Amino acid sequence: MMSVSRDAARFLAPDMMGSPDLCVSATAHVRINAPVDEVYDWFCGLDISRVLNGYGPLPGVERTTEQTGSWTTPRETRKLEMSGNIRARQEILIAERPFFFAYRVREFTHILNLMAYGAEARWWFEPDGDGGMTLTWTYTFWPRSFVGKLGIYPVIKTIWHRYMVVTIRAMRDLAEQEIHN
Repeated sequence: MMSVSRDAARFLAPDMMGSPDLCVSATAHVRINAPVDEVYDWFCGLDISRVLNGYGPLPGVERTTEQTGSWTTPRETRKLEMSGNIRARQEILIAERPFFFAYRVREFTHILNLMAYGAEARWWFEPDGDGGMTLTWTYTFWPRSFVGKLGIYPVIKTIWHRYMVVTIRAMRDLAEQEIHN
C-alpha cells in the first residue's frame, strides 16, 4: 500500500510562494511489465538525458551536473543543462521507496522563470498484482501570477502533456528492456 496518498502529495511545496489556485498540472500514466521495487530503483538511477529528449519547442535535457548524493534522498539536488543553453535546479522533496518520488524544479534560466516560480514532479509507482506496475507522473507548475498562468496554461495542457506521454512511454520501453536483461 502506498504511504503517500494523492491528497497528501497534492501540494508539496507551499514555500513555492504562488497560490495553489493558479497551479497548472498535467498527468501521464503507463503500465510497466516489471516489479515495482525494481522499476523504482531503476528510475532513481536513470540518466534522464536518455528519455527527456525535448518535444517540439520544449528543450531536452543534455546532462545533469552537481548532483549531491545518489538521487534517492530528500534535499539532494542536481542541475539540469538543457538544449538552448537553458538550466534549472532539481531538489528531491520526498522519496519513499518503492511507491512515491517527488522533486521540485526551480531557477530556470529562460522565459519560464518570468512566468512561474517553478514546478513539482510527482511519481507514483503502484503494483498491479500481475507482477507489473502502473507509473503515474504528475507535473505541476506554480505560476507567479494570473498572467503567468495564462501564458503557460495552453502549453502545459497541450505540448507539455504530449511530451510527458512520449517520455513516460520511452521510460517504460527502456525500463522493461533493462530490468529484464
